[in-house]
Amino acid sequence: MRAPFVASLALCIAWSLALALPSLTSRHLALSNILLPPNTTSPNPQDPPGFSILIDLSTTHCFPPEKVHLAAITVIYDWAFQGYTHVIKSGPTRYTLQTYDIALSFRSIALAPPHRQLEIRYLIFGLLHLIDKMRKVGKYCVSTASMLAFREPVGFIRLDMPPRGINPNNIKLDNESVTTVTDIDTSNKIANELTTRTRIVDPKDPHFAMTYELKGESMTWVDFLSGVLYALASAAQGDDEACESMAGFNAQRTAVYMVNGIRPTKSMYMLTYENVRRGLLLLATRMYSAGVCGEVEFSFEFLGDVLGGGRVVLNDFDGGVVG
Repeated sequence: MRAPFVASLALCIAWSLALALPSLTSRHLALSNILLPPNTTSPNPQDPPGFSILIDLSTTHCFPPEKVHLAAITVIYDWAFQGYTHVIKSGPTRYTLQTYDIALSFRSIALAPPHRQLEIRYLIFGLLHLIDKMRKVGKYCVSTASMLAFREPVGFIRLDMPPRGINPNNIKLDNESVTTVTDIDTSNKIANELTTRTRIVDPKDPHFAMTYELKGESMTWVDFLSGVLYALASAAQGDDEACESMAGFNAQRTAVYMVNGIRPTKSMYMLTYENVRRGLLLLATRMYSAGVCGEVEFSFEFLGDVLGGGRVVLNDFDGGVVG
């Protein structure tokens, strides 16, 4: 119980110092004019009540760690559109999403009782726990997770090699639904992203854009992408609601994510959780395609109006909260 308390205390101290001393610089990243209030509601996405998981890892085939995280970011972004508590009805169909050369399959229990159905939130946290288990073991490999709610099975997740001989175009064959989640192409006009601010225009919505700048120290891909992954999982709990602020750690407590909206903005638009998810997906995809990784500050824009901003940075309090 001590580690979560110390972790929360560390965040509160950091935010309090930032608010009191705006010119102060941390040893990792200079504080900007976009700051988080110390009363952010939750330091991390929390497991749903009664949630537990059983994990089986196989060493038959392993994946690059960064691709596992990118696939998870892409898939959770896709899941979140259905709604955090959306129910995947009991049945035999197995759904497979393919991205970054990984096939992620999931299905519900065929004969689950009405009060114990698979929900999107169980999939999200099942995937988070599965990836964290692989990190602890040191092998990102073919694996299966069985999700339970109040000790009753509700569904399964499996990471595997892409199936052969199946045309991945939203088809159904023998209770199999296979979908390719297209990697976002943000490769246009990649500048020197180590020293300049870079703007990413959403290829699906030219009105929405992300601007980011690498600052401070470099990060490993696992630290950076897991920070983005947990931020996106936190943002999956909302949709069109305003995102005033959110912050937390990745599972290993090596990276901190912070996001807050600007209110009021110059226009009537506000930063929503859907905006945050879209922006984080664009950010992770662009930085990976550019081959640069490090502490980063970013802002969300719509029709040229800055809706809010945030950062993913190394954890200054790592000596006290890693556990």
